[in-house]
Amino acid sequence: MKRSFTHFILRCLLAALPVAGLILAYVVADPFRVIWPADDAIAQWGDSLQVNINQGHVSAMNFMRYNGERHYDSFIMGSSMSQNYKASDWAAHLPAGASIYHFDAWRETLQGISDKLDFLEKQGTTVNNVLIVIEEEMLHRDADVSDFRFMGSPITSPDVGTLDFHWRFFKNCLSMDVIRFFLDPQGHASQAVSQGIVTRDVPSRIPELNESYYAQFDSLIAVSPDAFFTPERLAQREIRAVPTVDGPQMHGPREQQARHLAEQLHRLGAHYIILVPPRYGRPTLCAYDRVVLAEIFGRDHVFDFSDHPTMSTDPRCFYDRDAHLISRCCKQLLDSCYSTSISLHSR
Repeated sequence: MKRSFTHFILRCLLAALPVAGLILAYVVADPFRVIWPADDAIAQWGDSLQVNINQGHVSAMNFMRYNGERHYDSFIMGSSMSQNYKASDWAAHLPAGASIYHFDAWRETLQGISDKLDFLEKQGTTVNNVLIVIEEEMLHRDADVSDFRFMGSPITSPDVGTLDFHWRFFKNCLSMDVIRFFLDPQGHASQAVSQGIVTRDVPSRIPELNESYYAQFDSLIAVSPDAFFTPERLAQREIRAVPTVDGPQMHGPREQQARHLAEQLHRLGAHYIILVPPRYGRPTLCAYDRVVLAEIFGRDHVFDFSDHPTMSTDPRCFYDRDAHLISRCCKQLLDSCYSTSISLHSR
């Protein structure tokens, strides 16, 4: 009887070895950079491919990695629309010595920003300055729990469990499309790009700021803009070329989330700006939402550029069809926020 039980245990252990091996490979390789803090070469394959990461989790991990040394007190928050607002451009408007960190997440939500402020408060972090970039979509966006790239981080989101988070990434690593790419990156690059596994737009990074920026794009735009804004690239923008105005979004849960966010900012004693960027071919902020944002956050804190007279209609102000504003224009908007006390008006 004892021998039979021992054989049973051995068989179970042998059966578990392949699973244990896969888990070990997932932890060691960390292909989506959700276990080990990211560095300059974040999830890159050569010079032309980057794995699509969960930016919210990378932001949280990098904060834990560098905060002890840098003592961050100023934060740029928002979705991928906030990544091109450079720390150096914002620093020009902040007190000397401000320590800036990009605490962003792809497809960020109002709740996600609130969770990050809660996290900072629990960490005992001094929050002196906050720049929040709120595009129109954020006012009606729920947290995307169906896609591992956009779900919240278990470090900052109380509703996301660590095991569930990593289980989703582990399952994704076992998909044949991902395995084929990792085994032969160049041979399956096009397919991986079309499936959203990787991207060809590899940004430069400053890890200690958690800042990503397109240095090559910016240089090309500055020296030879026509070489970047080719007819083919511009043609992709024409699909949604006419801005429209959506109905009001600032009611119900979104209004409650915004009010809670404003309460957090006041409790933390932060100097803050709410910046609504222009989006080429996308809805401008409707009048009702402008009024509600001004009432919640204060007129002097909300700057709505969604109907900017030149940027919102010029495709050369954006890197891509998803309407990510080029860094030069982001700097112009920041300068405008700090050079005038007039807010919530067309620029």
